Amino acid sequence: MRLINTKTGALEEFLGEDIPEYAILSHTWGEGEVTYQDYQKGLHKTRKGYRKIQKTCDIAAEAKIGYTWVDTCCIDKKSSAELSEAINSMYRWYAQSKICYAFLSDLSGDADITTDLKSCRWFTRGWTLQELIAPETVLFFDARWNKRGYKTSIAAELSTITKIDAALLRNQSSPSDFCIAQRLSWAAKRKTSRLEDAAYCLLGLFDLNMPLLYGEGEKAFRRLQLEIIRSTPDLSIFAWTLPIDTVNSSEDPVLCGILAKSPACFEGCYKYSCSEQAGYSESSVTNLGIKIRAHIFGRRLNSTGALRYVLPLNCTVDGRPIHVRLRQVGYDKYVRVDPSRLFQYDEGALQTTRPAEHHLLLTVGKKEMSSESKFLPFKRRHVIKVAAQPTALPWSPWPADRYDMEDQLFFITGDSAQDFSMIDITFLIQSPLITTSEHKWVRCKFIAVGWSAGSLSNAQFGVVEEDKYAAKIRALQPQITDWSRNSELLAYYLNRYKVPKAKAVRFPLSHLGYVAHVTFAAIPDDSPSICQSNMWTISFSCVLWPMNNEPYPDEEQWNTTGAQ
Repeated sequence: MRLINTKTGALEEFLGEDIPEYAILSHTWGEGEVTYQDYQKGLHKTRKGYRKIQKTCDIAAEAKIGYTWVDTCCIDKKSSAELSEAINSMYRWYAQSKICYAFLSDLSGDADITTDLKSCRWFTRGWTLQELIAPETVLFFDARWNKRGYKTSIAAELSTITKIDAALLRNQSSPSDFCIAQRLSWAAKRKTSRLEDAAYCLLGLFDLNMPLLYGEGEKAFRRLQLEIIRSTPDLSIFAWTLPIDTVNSSEDPVLCGILAKSPACFEGCYKYSCSEQAGYSESSVTNLGIKIRAHIFGRRLNSTGALRYVLPLNCTVDGRPIHVRLRQVGYDKYVRVDPSRLFQYDEGALQTTRPAEHHLLLTVGKKEMSSESKFLPFKRRHVIKVAAQPTALPWSPWPADRYDMEDQLFFITGDSAQDFSMIDITFLIQSPLITTSEHKWVRCKFIAVGWSAGSLSNAQFGVVEEDKYAAKIRALQPQITDWSRNSELLAYYLNRYKVPKAKAVRFPLSHLGYVAHVTFAAIPDDSPSICQSNMWTISFSCVLWPMNNEPYPDEEQWNTTGAQ
């Protein structure tokens, strides 16, 4: 660490832990700042900015502090290695200082702190955020170097200006006591000369180290978010919003990646707090996106059982939990919906879905945003939609990662050999032939194999009684592993476990003298608004037959060679 001797004005270097007590300057850069090279050439006293250095040394010397640190000249910015080390160490340097002198060059000597302080440029700069938070003692000076108050004594005024909790400014709490979104909100309105510094100036606030890559632009803030995610399970990092005028105002929902573009997206998060009941989830960064193991909840859309995906963010505002909406675009892959809004749902308003590993994508294809109608069909190559009806409710889909609960359909994104699916159907047997009180709910399992084919000659469909075949199906499903998933293999195991391919399921109503046949219709469709290629729509119906005049439903084996 390079320090200025307050008696001699000379630069001295210190290594390791052998660092003396020092004061540190916080300021906004102006014209004629003194650089390290100016010191090396003996030109430092000729620069306009030297007066700040001299005053800092004089005030520190009066306080019997032997050294000071000033960012303009104590770092050799022509050395990328030294600059990187300094930026990664700067929060710690400010935190370990004896005192920080905050020089407000645009606060006049007769200015009123309560009314004029908020106009100072110092509160708009990115780097001064950590310079306010990190040091235990910060003493503010106006343009004439008059003392205007300590951080702790004017904490209320500072809190109003910066939206930082006054308890933190009074040293009664630490940054880690606040959720990620709230900490990022403190930087929302601050600017830096270089785009990358909007991220680099926040490293210390999250106790992170990160290599500097000037030239990466906005990617720096993405890297910062990924480093934060690696270090904490706090999902409030996803609680950002975009201004509504930057999002397409059409009725077509907008999809985007899960990460924010800049700290400005967190401007409204200053009131957020960690949820006391937060069940923090494991998360990691992969080449597919951000992998989390957590509950993704469902918000019921209508009586059909369709669910809109909702991710709780483990933070609250005004005591109510905050959520973002998600859209499934791949096998357990999700993007964010409507980035201009967050959602608040009370306990009990959401339905728990399966806890599993999910991937939250960073982009929508190669774009930052896309409309739902343009992007979703592109991600779905083939689709089979089991339409919910008042008398037929689908549930318990398998494989679950290929089922979109919002659109109530199975889809495949690539390999057509994986075109197989099963889903339970709860069906209401009703007919004019029987009274309402005699209506009965029954359970079936619908099975589809080879449904990427667009014709009934290749696609195979069947329905069986759930209670009768549940144990066999539970036994065969583990045989279809992630590495061997294909429709031909499923057809083989269906035959091996003696699960038939049937067009209808019998449910005797002996006390009424009828047998109910629950059957289905598979209708091929061409729906470019839903998928790229073939789509099937499945619907269910029921026919009552007199018990003595019933055509018995045929049962066949599944065709293993015809499966895709």
